[in-house]
Amino acid sequence: GYGCDWTPSRPLMPKRPWEESDSEDESDDGEAEDLALALFVASAKRADFWSHACRPPTPAEAVDADDAVWSAKARGYVIAPAGGKGLGAFAGANAVAEGALVGVYAGELLTEAEHARRESSYCFSLLPPADELTSKALAGLGLDGEGKDDEYIAYIDGENAARSSWCRYINHAPHGARACNLEAKVDAMKALVWFEASRDIAPGEELCFDYGESYATSTFE
Repeated sequence: GYGCDWTPSRPLMPKRPWEESDSEDESDDGEAEDLALALFVASAKRADFWSHACRPPTPAEAVDADDAVWSAKARGYVIAPAGGKGLGAFAGANAVAEGALVGVYAGELLTEAEHARRESSYCFSLLPPADELTSKALAGLGLDGEGKDDEYIAYIDGENAARSSWCRYINHAPHGARACNLEAKVDAMKALVWFEASRDIAPGEELCFDYGESYATSTFE
């Protein structure tokens, strides 16, 4: 099979090599960069492994065009109205086996700072969930709010349908619910997100995954 040899157009590692300061007193900027790097190292250590025979598509290959190999149509999925949720993604005429590769979430790659300047509801976060201590540290070092990090790719934005994959249409269902039939896999250092079936999926069934705690919190506030 193919190796997982795809790398994003902009690296997740720093834009310049990491250099330790000779000074005993590190600046706030140095601490911020160090913490940002630590978060991405944590992401790398927690990365899921692409175990499928095909190689992952490049961002251009993943765009949902009718003639694209990775389009919804080519992979046997259907984009259609999903009740009060707008459009949704559905299994086609064939069942999907548990563990099968369903699709790749592709779109524009954004840093934390670029994400903060947008109002997009299609952003998939590549960062691991931050615990309370990390959140406070980020805020104290200027990585939360106007001073967000602009060195690392942290999100995939599927807002623009012309530059994104069909997986932008996959709707939310809470983990553990019967409707939740996909599991998102993430390799942050490659800016790669893909979906695998978490159970057998019947023909015509809507595809859903858990958007995460932050989505659930914002929904019920």
